[in-house]
Amino acid sequence: MNFSVSASVLSISQIAGCLLCGVVLDEFGRKKALILLSVPFVIGWAIQCAVPQPLNVALLFIGRVITGVACGMSSAPATVYVGEMATKEHRGMLVTWPSVLFSGGILLVYLLGWGIQDNWRLVAGITIALPVIASLLALFYLKETPSWLLSQGRVQEAEESFRWIREVSQNEAMPDAIREEFEELACSYKRRTSTQGEDPRVSTISNVIDGKPTLNNIKHESRFRKLWRRIASLKNPEAWKPLVINNLCFFFMQFGGIQVVAAYAVDIMESAGVSMDAYVAAVLLGGVHFLSGMGASFAFSRYEYLCPSVSFLYFCSFFEFLITASTYLLIVMISFILII
Repeated sequence: MNFSVSASVLSISQIAGCLLCGVVLDEFGRKKALILLSVPFVIGWAIQCAVPQPLNVALLFIGRVITGVACGMSSAPATVYVGEMATKEHRGMLVTWPSVLFSGGILLVYLLGWGIQDNWRLVAGITIALPVIASLLALFYLKETPSWLLSQGRVQEAEESFRWIREVSQNEAMPDAIREEFEELACSYKRRTSTQGEDPRVSTISNVIDGKPTLNNIKHESRFRKLWRRIASLKNPEAWKPLVINNLCFFFMQFGGIQVVAAYAVDIMESAGVSMDAYVAAVLLGGVHFLSGMGASFAFSRYEYLCPSVSFLYFCSFFEFLITASTYLLIVMISFILII
């Protein structure tokens, strides 16, 4: 019973992490969010690794809650970073890779569980290394995204970051295509800020690219006013429509039981009475999940526009929901008949 509640606590605490993620992304930037993300992961896994024997349930739950918050926070930073850095040609495929590698992480834990059975503390200790390595790589090898830097009025740094990701040296003139891409990015931000009632912080982009002096009048505003402005912007169709579509998509996907399968893969295999070892079956399940994500990622890259990809994902999520709902209904009907 305690282990069942422990798995549920992880999923429930992800809600807090998802809500906190947006604040961290906007306040500290994409790069710092990726780095800070490792802190709750390390703390949560360290607490679970240090849970004494006999089992201290309260301490285990604390570790699971912190890890759940970290899982919720990890849902967006990598995707946002890749989406703001990638080119239009590769963005559709690359933004799916955080989810693909998330499946790869689950597969890795299944492999560790198979190799180190009945010692979940050691598995928790090993997994501490992964967020630490990821944060060090982000700290030393990544730059902040131009989009976030432009939103802070840091035009010169935005240009440096844009040159870095497009492999154009600081002393080299931007090619016309890259120059137009940067100007389009800056103009897009100016249009967005003007429609939201802000004073544009980006000006004279051509002068920035040409190395001429610029004037950026940055108007500082309170956090409350900034938060209220963002909430008010949700009434715009370009904000609430994708929000509703994405939330429905994830609702169908999560209600299909994907979290339950991930948390109880070994128990499900044992209850199903599979002939092979339950841990091996869980590894195979994780492998199918990982390979399916890779296949979907490459399939999405073949579409020129995003709409067909979203429609396909929406259909798959809704189909999964229908299958799960039908299965639950069938179980209820069978149980009712047996009771009668």
